[in-house]
Amino acid sequence: MFKYAMLIVSLILLSGCGSSSSGANSDIDPVLNSSLRDTQWSLISYGYQIDDKTSLLADSSYGLVFTNASEVGGNIDCNHFSSTYEAGDNTLTFSLLAITEMACPNTGDAEYDAQDMTVVNALSAAQSYRVSAEELIIIASDSTHLAFERVE
Repeated sequence: MFKYAMLIVSLILLSGCGSSSSGANSDIDPVLNSSLRDTQWSLISYGYQIDDKTSLLADSSYGLVFTNASEVGGNIDCNHFSSTYEAGDNTLTFSLLAITEMACPNTGDAEYDAQDMTVVNALSAAQSYRVSAEELIIIASDSTHLAFERVE
């Protein structure tokens, strides 16, 4: 039930985000958006600097699936999320994340809970990104770096 309530709240918030009368946001580049379209990524590390990487705890999994030019979904351990995104010239932002709240096997473990919060907060505060054929780095406003590898 909570999942549906979060989805409804997300849709209401998104409906208030209208576009200008020209119908296009000049900061959003469809070519850059297409570099993420139809790609799938698995988180391999995170940290406050790209050189200060923290490996994921055992038995945890985080993924992103960019399904088209503006939709993204994924998993935060055993929970799932959905959102929309906008990618511009080195910028990346996600709308409000709608996240399920299942009791994962590691729920309640302080290390796993802290890792989950770091990932959720970084995605929610995403500001920029770098993408190559095999790697996606998302950088949050607090300088948290999320390093993903492409999943085929």
